[in-house]
Amino acid sequence: MADEARYEVLRLAGGVVRCHSFPTIRKPTIAEHTWNAMMIARQLWPEDMKVREYLQVHDLCEFDTGDTPAHAKWRWPELKRTLDVCETEAAHERGLTELFFTDDLIKIRAKFADWLEFAWFCIDEMRLGNKFIVVEYDRILGGLMKKLDEHFDQGVHAMLAQIHAIRMKL
Repeated sequence: MADEARYEVLRLAGGVVRCHSFPTIRKPTIAEHTWNAMMIARQLWPEDMKVREYLQVHDLCEFDTGDTPAHAKWRWPELKRTLDVCETEAAHERGLTELFFTDDLIKIRAKFADWLEFAWFCIDEMRLGNKFIVVEYDRILGGLMKKLDEHFDQGVHAMLAQIHAIRMKL
């Protein structure tokens, strides 16, 4: 891929729309999601720049595949495996080697920030009156709880408790 085309894809990828498989009031983009996930990572692990660097590029390949909802990948593991192959190929084409040569702790923290960002998005949607988003919130909450069981992190636990306390008031 020529440098000009690579730059264009990297620049335009932020405009990919997320959360398109269920009713939402707002239409978040990859750019908004990435920024918010990076700010969550900054708050939880201020000393760990590598998590934020990883988050900068973690969804860029969705320019090629679109943002496939996590619940679809959970329901159909073969879909996730296929998307992983497609996104790996796209990442290699774009020279996004940090997606492959990153240690597991950084990837785990990035996944926590990614999912916490979606939980906050659900809270924002509920505050705006979206009753449909509760199902998505419950799904991501289940994923976060399972991930916390595997890789406990006090900061994630505290933020999740804060999010859930707000949820219970809505």
